[in-house]
Amino acid sequence: MQGGAQLLRWLNLQSHMSLSRSTFYDPVNPFPGNERLFSVSATLQPNSRLSQRIGFTRNAFDRPSNGERVYAVNIINTRTGYQISKCFSLRAIAQYDSSRNRVLTDFLASYELIPGTVAYAGYGALFERRSWDGQEFLQGTGDYLNTRRGIFFKVSYLYRF
Repeated sequence: MQGGAQLLRWLNLQSHMSLSRSTFYDPVNPFPGNERLFSVSATLQPNSRLSQRIGFTRNAFDRPSNGERVYAVNIINTRTGYQISKCFSLRAIAQYDSSRNRVLTDFLASYELIPGTVAYAGYGALFERRSWDGQEFLQGTGDYLNTRRGIFFKVSYLYRF
């Protein structure tokens, strides 16, 4: 079941829900179960330059025999875009994943001189929840630490003949 509505000129809502039988692919003993997926998102666009999308997704899987929860994952996505001028725009994305206890961030700037000729610059970072026990890092406990970073630059040129 899904639905969506453009409630106001600047507000769009979307939702999706699904209940189904699915398979949990355990490496030793795969088994069937009941999967429930629910997602909801809202897009706010107060003006032609700014757009903000916020979404939440929950996926849960239970054993059919006794109803035991196998997993439940919550994901929160945000995406913000800002068109500074006709040629220059910025975008920021953040995603939280409860199953991996991590936050992924991406930032992108683009400059489009003419259609097809674009320069991009971006930065991404991954924050994972880790703690140090004196000998090794333990996943899923402690503070969020910046574990990976990346930066890139790309130029695309369109030549017409």
